[in-house]
Amino acid sequence: MENSRRRAPEHSFRVPLPRRLEGMNITVFGMGYVGCVTAALFARERNHVVGVDKDPNKIEMLRRGETPVLETGLPELVRRVHLAGRLKATDDAGKSLVTSEVIIVCVGTPSAPDGGVDTTALARVSQDIGKGIREHKGYPVVVIRSTVFPDVIENVVIPRLERDSERKLGEGFGPVINPEFLREGTAIADFEAPQYTLIGTDEAQSSQVMQKLYAFLDAPFIQTDRRSASIVKYASNCYHGLKVAFANEVATVSRAAGADAQEVMRIFCEDEKLNCSKAYLRPGMPFGGSCLPKDLRAAVQYGRRADLMLPVLNAALTSNRLQTQACSNLILSHGRGRVGVFGMSFKAGT
Repeated sequence: MENSRRRAPEHSFRVPLPRRLEGMNITVFGMGYVGCVTAALFARERNHVVGVDKDPNKIEMLRRGETPVLETGLPELVRRVHLAGRLKATDDAGKSLVTSEVIIVCVGTPSAPDGGVDTTALARVSQDIGKGIREHKGYPVVVIRSTVFPDVIENVVIPRLERDSERKLGEGFGPVINPEFLREGTAIADFEAPQYTLIGTDEAQSSQVMQKLYAFLDAPFIQTDRRSASIVKYASNCYHGLKVAFANEVATVSRAAGADAQEVMRIFCEDEKLNCSKAYLRPGMPFGGSCLPKDLRAAVQYGRRADLMLPVLNAALTSNRLQTQACSNLILSHGRGRVGVFGMSFKAGT
């Protein structure tokens, strides 16, 4: 039978996901939006799931078959898996960790006072997991769905897991980065119909477990390294924020010019070849040519004349200048050697 799964993006590690014949034992830390949705959906797929949280009110609600977070479709789902006996809740994961094949971390990573990531909850949970898997008879896979940079995984999570479990990374447990791309209000729908399932690990055993876990989804399965998987999540959210800011600055210019901002962006988004596509989204040399720099400068100057604040458009020019300087510095750092220039035209075919 022809595989109906959507095609994986280019350069991904793509394998056919095996059919899962029996459920797994899973512990999920953090019963917020991501944790509750993750726990309930995996429980629906005939896994045995234990949700862990330090908030006694959340635990009591889950024990009654109620959801502690407001999310479309979640109350009915939690009630159903609770009645089926596949979703339990506790504030002490000790017993469940010993038998869990998969341990999923969904605790919050709020902003620290300096704007960085507050890793307090993640550090505490890493210690709890380490202690809990010390007597584990198998090879538990520890899955990080919390949003953190790679250095947090390497300097906060893994050292605590190794120290408190008395096990070595890749020998006594398998660490996996599994970013979530869920939106509040549509989290269940987003979970069930993702563009892809992304994991970061270099271990075959952990990869196989994750393929088995996500076998029920009709989506490409992409495996990369842990650091890249972490950055993909940040890149996605930063880009989404950038898109909102860009659209609002276009609206600012449109209003000043007497144009309909909604109509401008509606037509803009009709172009799926250049505007809303993979075009221009590959790292490389700064932009140049006869159009992009000229038109960006013109838009910024128009904003100055009309007394408009356009920080995103200004920043694009500033960033491009910095990238140009960085390229020059990189070349000059090699000293006064011979320099080869391949291609003198604007681009191929011009």
